[in-house]
Amino acid sequence: TIDTIIYDGAAHKNDYIIIGGKNEMIAKIRALMMPEALRDMRTEKKFKSVDEVYAAAGVKIIAPGLDNVVAGSPIRTAKTFEEAEKLLGEMEKEKEEIEISSEDEGLILKADTLGSLEALINIFKKFPIREATIGNVTKKDVMNADVNKTAPNRIIIAFNVGLNEDAETFGNDKGVKMMKSDVIYHLIENYEAWIKEEEESTKKKEIENLPRPAEIKIIPGSVFRASDPAIVGCEIYGILKPGSDLMKDTGHKAGNIKQIQSQGQNVADAKTGDKVAVSITGPTIGRQVKEGETLYTDLNQNEYKLLRKNEKYLTQAEIQVLDRIFVIKRKTDPRYAL
Repeated sequence: TIDTIIYDGAAHKNDYIIIGGKNEMIAKIRALMMPEALRDMRTEKKFKSVDEVYAAAGVKIIAPGLDNVVAGSPIRTAKTFEEAEKLLGEMEKEKEEIEISSEDEGLILKADTLGSLEALINIFKKFPIREATIGNVTKKDVMNADVNKTAPNRIIIAFNVGLNEDAETFGNDKGVKMMKSDVIYHLIENYEAWIKEEEESTKKKEIENLPRPAEIKIIPGSVFRASDPAIVGCEIYGILKPGSDLMKDTGHKAGNIKQIQSQGQNVADAKTGDKVAVSITGPTIGRQVKEGETLYTDLNQNEYKLLRKNEKYLTQAEIQVLDRIFVIKRKTDPRYAL
C-alpha cells in the first residue's frame, strides 16, 4: 500500500496506477481506502473502501508491487494498460529532461520529487552540477562526490530525502560532506556559508607552512655560543618559526633558525614581545652578525606574495615587518615581488 494525495483529477478502483521517479512501475489498483472525515490518514487505523476518489483528498492505494516505491514519487492513473505505458514513457522523458548526470566537476543534488529537484537545480544554477537525481542519498552518490577534486564540490546537497546508513558511514570515511534540509532555501544559504568557511580555511592553510615576517633583535650580553650553531638571546617582533632563513638589513643572508627555546623548552614559534633563545646555523656572532644587531626573516618572492595576499590573517606587527622586508629586498633586487 501507499499513502497518496490526489490533488488533481480522480482515481478509480481497477484503474492502472503509474508511478514515476526512482522506481518506475505500473500496477492495477485493487482497492482505495479512505479515513473517516476529519481524520489524519497518517495516524488513522480505520479506513473505508471506496470505488473512486476525487481531488483534493488523501487515499491509501492498494496494488501489487508497491513495496519499493520511493516517498514523493509522482503518480498518475489510466483506464487501460496501453494508456498507462504511454504515460510512463512521458514521465520517463520528463525525468530525463530534469535530472542531470555528467562526468564534470560539480555538486551532487538529491531531492524527493522531480518538482523539488527542478527547484533545487534552479537555486544552485550558478554552481557547477555533476549530478542531480531523485531519491535517498546512496553509496553511489558518495562515490560520485568523492571523484570531485575541489573541496566546494565534495558535498551532497539533499532536499527532503533520507541518507542510507551505509552512505552516511561511507561519506564520513571519504570526507564527503552531507548537507540536508527540508527547507530548500536553507540549503543554498548553508552551502554559501560553508564554502566561505572552506575558502577561509584554505587561505589560512596556505600560510601555515610559510616562514612568517619577523624582526629579531639580538640582546647584547646574551651570546651563549658564537657558532656551529650560534645560540643567542633575542627579542621578537612579528612571528618567528624554526626553519626560517634570516637576513641583515642590507639584504645579505644571515643564516637559518634551527631551534627556538623559551625557559629551556623547544617551542613552535615566538611572537611579538617574546624573549627567547634561538640557535642559528651559518654565521659567527661577532663576525657576520653583531650583538645588538637586528635581523629579519628572509622571504623569497613566492612566500612574500602569499603572505601579502593573505595579510588579513597576519598580525599588525607582521604586516609592519613585511613592509620592511620588502624595502630591504628591493635594495638587492629591484624586481623583487613584481
